[in-house]
Amino acid sequence: MLFDVLLQADNAVATLDKEMTPGAQTVVNNTRISLHQLDEARSFLVQETRGNLSLVKRSVLSYLESNGEDPMHLSNIPTTLQASSGGLEFLGVPRGAVVLRTAVGFVETWVASKKMPAMNIIENFADVIACVDYFLESLEVNKPVSENVFDIAEAALAELGYPVPKQQAA
Repeated sequence: MLFDVLLQADNAVATLDKEMTPGAQTVVNNTRISLHQLDEARSFLVQETRGNLSLVKRSVLSYLESNGEDPMHLSNIPTTLQASSGGLEFLGVPRGAVVLRTAVGFVETWVASKKMPAMNIIENFADVIACVDYFLESLEVNKPVSENVFDIAEAALAELGYPVPKQQAA
């Protein structure tokens, strides 16, 4: 009984805080869940997913610094992108998750070719990662941007020869 009262009070404070913070939202229909803890978990997942994307960026930069001589820098990128896509699914951003899963195919082909692609191809891949990271950053600072940012990522993937299936992108 006391736990229920404390949980209600904590959720009331969390709800009030959400009403005063533009763009922040957590909708839960189960009153026995702490909104504060759920928000903390969501925040942690956003930070971890952004950290994964930073790791991808560093891996690509290390590969470029080696002039394409050390493809091992790219070896963990597919797994990292898959994990990040799972984070986006959990965060309720399926369009971003599909973008990252589609990018996995590109990276796997890149790694298998053992050749350094042209710089414009690497830049297109960087655009994909930057768009998803930008969207996550907006979640992190509670200033959500439109999912239209994924239009850029999807266009970059299409240029790479990996179009995002439209039925999943919408």
